[in-house]
Amino acid sequence: MRVNTQLSFFILFAAISYAANAQPLKVTTTVDRTTVALNQRLALTVTLSGDGAQKVERPSPPDLGEALRLLGAGGTSQNIQLMNGKMSVEMSSTFYYIAAKEGRFTIPPIKAVYQNTEYASNPIDIEIVASSQQPSTPVTPPGEQTDLSELLFVRTLVNKSRVYQNEPVVVTYRIHTQVNVAGYALSQLPETTGFWVEDIESQAVTREEEYRGKRYTVADIKKMAAFPTSPGVKTIGALAMTCEVRLQNRRRSRDIFDSIFEDPFFTRTVKQEVFAPAVKVEVMPLPEENKPANFSGAVGSFTLDASVDRREVKANEAVTLTVKIAGQGNIKILPTPALQLPADFTSYDPTISQTVQANDRGVRGSKTFEYVLIPRFPGEKKIKSIEFAYFDPQKGEYQVLKTPEITLSVAKGDQEILSVGSGLSKEDVQLIGRDIRFLKLQSSRFESINRQVYLRPLYLLVIILAALCLLGVAGYQRYSDKLNENQALARSKKASRTVRKRLHSAHQALKADEGVAFYGELSRALLGYISDKLNLAEAGVVSQELEKLLTERQVGKELVAELLRILQICDYYRFGLGQTDKKEMEAVYQQAKTLLVKLGRSKPL
Repeated sequence: MRVNTQLSFFILFAAISYAANAQPLKVTTTVDRTTVALNQRLALTVTLSGDGAQKVERPSPPDLGEALRLLGAGGTSQNIQLMNGKMSVEMSSTFYYIAAKEGRFTIPPIKAVYQNTEYASNPIDIEIVASSQQPSTPVTPPGEQTDLSELLFVRTLVNKSRVYQNEPVVVTYRIHTQVNVAGYALSQLPETTGFWVEDIESQAVTREEEYRGKRYTVADIKKMAAFPTSPGVKTIGALAMTCEVRLQNRRRSRDIFDSIFEDPFFTRTVKQEVFAPAVKVEVMPLPEENKPANFSGAVGSFTLDASVDRREVKANEAVTLTVKIAGQGNIKILPTPALQLPADFTSYDPTISQTVQANDRGVRGSKTFEYVLIPRFPGEKKIKSIEFAYFDPQKGEYQVLKTPEITLSVAKGDQEILSVGSGLSKEDVQLIGRDIRFLKLQSSRFESINRQVYLRPLYLLVIILAALCLLGVAGYQRYSDKLNENQALARSKKASRTVRKRLHSAHQALKADEGVAFYGELSRALLGYISDKLNLAEAGVVSQELEKLLTERQVGKELVAELLRILQICDYYRFGLGQTDKKEMEAVYQQAKTLLVKLGRSKPL
């Protein structure tokens, strides 16, 4: 009896313990490492388990401040197990951060609410340390892991971190490297929700630059001007890229024959994923004080000009009014100016043209509005001043531009006033009143009605030429449609024209004795030609994949080997790994031209 009592007590205790420990929801956080080097990535995984795992919202990535900047989400996973008739559910989400500041930091508990009860994970202590010193050229033997966080990274640079609404932020993604980067591909573009973005065209020209006391080869791989569309704290997302890095294999041997392996061409290639961290921008709302009634949201610095093509006209004759707004800001969203015209004027919707130039200082350009106006009655007519209001972020105040009044001297017209419908162009307006012809007082020269005009040689020649023109237009239209439908064919057709331009740029750098620029342009010419022929993204072409693709296309092994050899020479010199002279550059240039001619004659391409 005593044994049975003890057994019953044990079972009851186990049941109570199980019930106490079995939570309907459990939140767990883990990291892939607790000690992180600067510019190194940290993976944070949040796991929800229990009966409520599928019934609560998945957690958002926590804001870890300036020390750990969010790069983006890495995906989710779900694990469901059925044991002894009971289902167990685990939901995991992974978020990536980049270490940006040294020190000790704590990742706070991640919380979730289920059935009015809050559940939280344990905090995690993280230490961010300075990256270990690495030699400028890695010497890690093949097979060993190489920490490139100090030798290869990407920074996100903004010209301003605090702007007004619609004031542009120039964002630059700059790569820093002390290793040989043979190629790269953008694997994740930055998230720009809440911004109007204008890409800034730039070439990834390499140069030397000092950063935190070390010399790096740097290049700006992407630039853009981002206009925030609403106030608040906005985030420009992270950029991710995959780099093909060539690391030297060096042998520590006293054998004199091993010295041949010191040649930098004896390398191994690894793929390294690097991230440019997300940045936060504080967007201030535009002030309500002294806001003009006609303000439409333009922010920047502008000028306003209005003019007419003539000031003396007759009634029912067309006048062209041109209004031009130029300056720095978001040109594309500038509104159509409101005109105040005399009551007897007829106006038509304007023809709008614009020019936009994006550079490191922002976006500049102009927007032109061309109106067709028709005065109906004679007299002195005035087009009232045109106003344009904008906010100047440099001065922190609103500005209102006004044009002078434009006076027109309208004389009595030769034609009666006619009612004209809308939707006519300027050329149509000039024909007003000409659809009725008056009787002629003198006879014209008559021709015999039996004369067959269509049998004249000139008439037949015109008909034949017209038919040939129509056939030519139809053929060209068919050719254009074919190119529009087949992007690969279009790129292949323009490959020769594009490579000639790049070879010209390389030759200009050759004549200027600029080695790095020469080898960079030559590499772009070769990779660009192959990319156009194979319909590949130029930035994503790497040597190993290139060799595989060309071999699959049955391009000759000699041509492939020659192409890879020249590309390897270009990479070696354009990343500053050796010195070159003009004679050697001329030889490589001629070899590249000969190779391109052979590739152009190759049937697989």
